[in-house]
Amino acid sequence: IVVQATDKVSQAWQKLVDNNILSVPVIEDGKGVGFVAVVDVVSYLFKEDKKGTKTHMEKLNHGLCSEVMNHSERDVFLRLGVTADLWTTCNVMADFGQLHRLPIVGDKDVLVSLIAQSDIVRWISSYIEENPIGDKTIQELHLGLDKEVISIEKSKTAREAFSKILNHKVSGIAVTGEFGELYGNLSATDFNQIGPEQFDYSKLSLSIEEFMKFVPPNPIFGYNPIFITPVDSLKILVRKFVDCKIHRIYIVHNTMKLCGVISLIDFIKLLLHEAAPHIQ
Repeated sequence: IVVQATDKVSQAWQKLVDNNILSVPVIEDGKGVGFVAVVDVVSYLFKEDKKGTKTHMEKLNHGLCSEVMNHSERDVFLRLGVTADLWTTCNVMADFGQLHRLPIVGDKDVLVSLIAQSDIVRWISSYIEENPIGDKTIQELHLGLDKEVISIEKSKTAREAFSKILNHKVSGIAVTGEFGELYGNLSATDFNQIGPEQFDYSKLSLSIEEFMKFVPPNPIFGYNPIFITPVDSLKILVRKFVDCKIHRIYIVHNTMKLCGVISLIDFIKLLLHEAAPHIQ
C-alpha cells in the first residue's frame, strides 16, 4: 500500500483510514521517499497557512503528499537493505528513537517491504514467554518508571490534546480524570474521527471526554483504560502490547494515578540491553 508524491493529502488520509494503517510510504520516480502518517495530517492542518487564505478543506484537497510527508518530524525515511538482520534493525530503531517503522529496499532502492516496531515485538513475544526475564516485574526491570508521562485532563478540548501531541512530538498522550486518575489514551490516529470522508473540524471543540465517544473501543478492553502496575511481569506487558495492538502502556499505582509509561521502543531497548552480552 503506497501513495504517490503527487497524490493529494485527502487521498493519502483516506487510504490510511480505509486500510486501518498508521502510515503509508510515499513513492516518487519509483522509489520510496518518505511516509505520510495521520500525525503528519494533523500537523499539516494545524499549521497556519502562511498567507492565511487556505481553508482546511483546500489544504486537504489541493495539498500534495510531498508537502505533508514527515510534516510532524516523527518518521524519518531511513532505508534498510533486504539483508539487514533483526539485531541491526532493532539497533537502528533504538538509536533514532522516533523511527516507528523502517522501509526495506532492494536493488536500485526499490521499496519491497516495511518493518514496524509492533512487528518486532510480536515476533519476540514467544521468546519472552519462554525466557526467565519474562517473569521479572516492571519494577525489577525499572522499565518506564523514570519517564515523564505526557497527560491532559478529559475536560480539555480535543484541539488542546492534539496540539499537545504535536508540541511534545509523541504519538499519544494519557487522558486523566478530575482527580488525576488514568481515564484513557488519546492517539494521533484518533484524529481520523473528524474525517476525511465526513470532514467535521468542529469536533475539535468538544471536550476530550466527548470526543473519545467517537473513537472505536479497543477489541479487548473496550473503553476501559489499558494499564499495568509496577508489580506486573514483563510477560503481562508483552501480552497487552500484542493482544491489544497498542504502542504504549501506562503504569499506575493502585489508586490509578500515573507513575510511568512504556512504549514499544522502550521494550525493544530493554531486549537489546539484555541480549548484548550474548551477541557481542
